[in-house]
Amino acid sequence: MTLELIHFNSTALKLICRLSYHQRIIDIVPASFSVLSPANPVCIYKYGDESNRSLPGYTVALCLTIAIKNKASNDEIFSILKDVPNPNQDDDDDEGFTFNPLKIEVFVQTLLHLAAKSFSHSFSALAKFHEVFKTLAESDEGKLHVLRVVYEVWKNHPQMIAVLVDKMIRTQIVDCAAVANWIFSSELAHDFTRFYIWEILHSTIRKMNKHVLKIHKELEDTKARLARQHKR
Repeated sequence: MTLELIHFNSTALKLICRLSYHQRIIDIVPASFSVLSPANPVCIYKYGDESNRSLPGYTVALCLTIAIKNKASNDEIFSILKDVPNPNQDDDDDEGFTFNPLKIEVFVQTLLHLAAKSFSHSFSALAKFHEVFKTLAESDEGKLHVLRVVYEVWKNHPQMIAVLVDKMIRTQIVDCAAVANWIFSSELAHDFTRFYIWEILHSTIRKMNKHVLKIHKELEDTKARLARQHKR
């Protein structure tokens, strides 16, 4: 089997999985094709394993889990996250303007894990804690890191990545520029030829183009109104 055919068959199985479910694909694919079968699309939550208790933010992740399950408010989430140390900030730096990747990682990992049951659960989680996302991802670096964490959690479920990124753009948690920078980053080089990456990129370009056309129309309408006023 040629490399092109291997890539085609692997991509086809991943797309078919969207119309079915993983175990069904595993059951019907011949043994000779098993190496091409999609990975089990499970959420990878690094704070869920007790062997990782030495990880920075592990204790905070446990507190967040309890708080979110108890329907905590945005303010309560901010209160839990406020003491997460910032690995990007020097001890003598009191400005506090540097984005905190650990805070983003703990929050996004935990929330996506708790909302992993379905697309609708994930969408509801984004909506409920939209204010937290907007605050944590206020900077360009923050937006990029949110996308990195989404990938870490759902790298075995490309469709989930695609729909979450789309939803995050629509709700302005991240912007089109951040998505483009993420896609073309060295971290995603190994996935660059995969279908879902180009699916996300094309969708992002379409959204940006639609936005530009809208702004252009608003500009032309404003010019026309000003021209009519000057003629009076």
